[in-house]
Amino acid sequence: MRYPLWLLGLCSVVASAAPMKVFILVGQSNMEGHARVETIDYIGDDPATAPLLKRMQGPDGKPAVGEGVWITYHTGSGDRNGEGFGKLTTGYGSRQDPTKDGGKIGPEYTFGLAMDRAFSEPVLLIKAAQLKRGSSTAGYPSLGCAKTFALMGEAFAEANLKIRAGAK
Repeated sequence: MRYPLWLLGLCSVVASAAPMKVFILVGQSNMEGHARVETIDYIGDDPATAPLLKRMQGPDGKPAVGEGVWITYHTGSGDRNGEGFGKLTTGYGSRQDPTKDGGKIGPEYTFGLAMDRAFSEPVLLIKAAQLKRGSSTAGYPSLGCAKTFALMGEAFAEANLKIRAGAK
């Protein structure tokens, strides 16, 4: 029997008794993520979202990596479905091949980066997304899409932190 990589990683963390934060991100095509990575820089053109772009980039100006955040995502196309797994960075949006960077993001990217800033414990994102069968993705605006997904991820993160603050 094959076990997903994230389960093996989770078992090793549990065995070491280290605390971990686990978030399950579920949705349809918006959760899947269709924003092209090369459109991220356009977020800086709007003064209202320019600070968000700074949180999405590393000191070198390249997309940030969530050092304490891991993601698992069952994805792919047709008979090439499988698991994408690794440290959170760009490329965990829609993928044709689950083992290769898809060049896209969804809300998991900014949500995961926000959780990386919020927690000292390791974070695991379990992403489950299903593109609606028979629908077209042709209506996605090419430049507004990255901004939409980035703002969605930030909104998820803000809601999570408000719930966390109220639970204390």
